[in-house]
Amino acid sequence: MTDKSLNQWILDKSTKMEQVNPKKATIKRIEFAPHGDKFAALNTGGQLSVMAFDLAASSKIDPLFSTASHAKTAEYRLADAKIIDRDSVIAAVSIKDKCVNIYDTLVPPRCSLVMQNKNTNGGNLLAVNTTSHRLYAFNGKPGVLAEYDMRMDCQ
Repeated sequence: MTDKSLNQWILDKSTKMEQVNPKKATIKRIEFAPHGDKFAALNTGGQLSVMAFDLAASSKIDPLFSTASHAKTAEYRLADAKIIDRDSVIAAVSIKDKCVNIYDTLVPPRCSLVMQNKNTNGGNLLAVNTTSHRLYAFNGKPGVLAEYDMRMDCQ
């Protein structure tokens, strides 16, 4: 692989490279959108970023969406996230904050947290069944599976 074929995306542009804490900045989950033009990356610090694959230079620097970009979304340390509804809606679960969040990446960051359920056990793994509109959070408590109906449970 030559240097010209190597592309690097900056997932947290607000932190300088020399100040990055590797224990929090390391990517632990990544998921590609169904069309392959975007990906969602979750780091060990619990922050979620969505980046685009296109020819614009800014796409490698500015995320399309980031939970770190607004105080309302940055307060949750996410454990897992999944892309739902093709590629603009993301469901996320947090074990520490004990919540299930749904983000719409097409609206401004201050409004992107569109649904939330804090009355949960949270979890560290998330599965999505889009045909039945259900989210499944695992291990909020050891060995526990929690089921959420996206049409009703998240308020």
